Amino acid sequence: MDFDLRDKVFGSNYKAPPKMTPYWRLFLNAMDDFMLKFLLVCAAVQMTIEMAFAEASDRKTAWIEGFAIFLGVFIVAGVGSWNDW
Repeated sequence: MDFDLRDKVFGSNYKAPPKMTPYWRLFLNAMDDFMLKFLLVCAAVQMTIEMAFAEASDRKTAWIEGFAIFLGVFIVAGVGSWNDW
């Protein structure tokens, strides 16, 4: 047909699909945000202080707030990465 002639004259329109960025790289790029890094440092400091100065009876639950911050940061980075992926 006419398509073969067009390909010979003008060349093909085929364009290779772009390579997909792996999810783990997107996750690491999301974790490169300053605020997320700041929150991770604050969570680590908060957990350390709470565990060091908590009463003996309160040490069982002193880690929960810091862990919740860690979990929140990882959820935010994971959802953002999933959306970009």
